[in-house]
Amino acid sequence: MQADLSKGRANDYARLKSPTLNNPQCMTFYYHLLGQGGTFNLYMADGDNLGISLWKRTGTQGDLWRFGRMEIKKPNVNIVFEAIAGPNSIGDVSIDDVIFTPGACKESAAIGGSCTFADFAQCG
Repeated sequence: MQADLSKGRANDYARLKSPTLNNPQCMTFYYHLLGQGGTFNLYMADGDNLGISLWKRTGTQGDLWRFGRMEIKKPNVNIVFEAIAGPNSIGDVSIDDVIFTPGACKESAAIGGSCTFADFAQCG
C-alpha cells in the first residue's frame, strides 16, 4: 500500500485493515515514510472502532525501508495501518510484506531496523 501525501489536504487519510485475528499472531512488515508532514499509525481495532493506538511515526524516516514486528495477543481484533497527511505534506507512506504468523514472535518486538534491499541477507 502506498499513500501519496502530496496529493491530499490536511487530515486526509488512507487506511488498510487486516482480517480479524482470532488467535495470538506475530505481525511483521516493512514501512517507508519519506517527506514532511505525514504520520503513520498502527491501531488495534475492535469492530468499527479504531481502538488502541499501538505505534506512531511522524515525519521522514529516511529513503529506505524499515522493518516492523509486533506481537498481537488479543483475540478478535483487526490491525489498521493509517497514513495521515498534515498541512503542506509532501512525500509518501508505504507498507509492504505484511505477514501474520500464528503464535508469539520468535525475536524481540523491534521496529525501525533499516533495509535497502541491496543486501538480501540484511533484509531477511
